Amino acid sequence: MYADYDYYQSTYHGTLISAADWPHREREASAFIDRITFGRLRHGWDVTTDVQSAVCAVAEKLQLLDTQTAAQAQAARVAGIASENTDGFSVSFKTAAEAQQARNAALLDAAGLWLPADEPLRYAGV
Repeated sequence: MYADYDYYQSTYHGTLISAADWPHREREASAFIDRITFGRLRHGWDVTTDVQSAVCAVAEKLQLLDTQTAAQAQAARVAGIASENTDGFSVSFKTAAEAQQARNAALLDAAGLWLPADEPLRYAGV
C-alpha cells in the first residue's frame, strides 16, 4: 500500500517487524492512516516519505500492542486465576470500548510524529 518492507528496513530503519509479518501490519497501518487522512491518499494525494514513515510507526505500534496483549493473556492463563479477592484489594479491567480508545490513542500518537494534526492530509474540513 504506502510503505514496503524495503522502506521499513532501509529508510525507516525498523527492526521490530519481520518480513513475514510485514504485509499484515502494513495493511492494518495503512488502513489506520487512511482513516485519519479521510481517504485522501486513495484519491490522489501524494504518498510522501512522511506518510510512509507514519505507516511504519503505526505498524510498529500495532506489533508492540499485540505482543503486549498476547503476553498478558498468556500470563493470565498460566496463573490459572479465575477470580481473586482479598480484603481491601480488588482488580478492575477496562471495558472493550475503553481498551479500543486507548489503542486508537496510541496509534494516533505514533502517526502524529510524522503526520501532525496540522498536516493538510488530516484536515477534517472541505
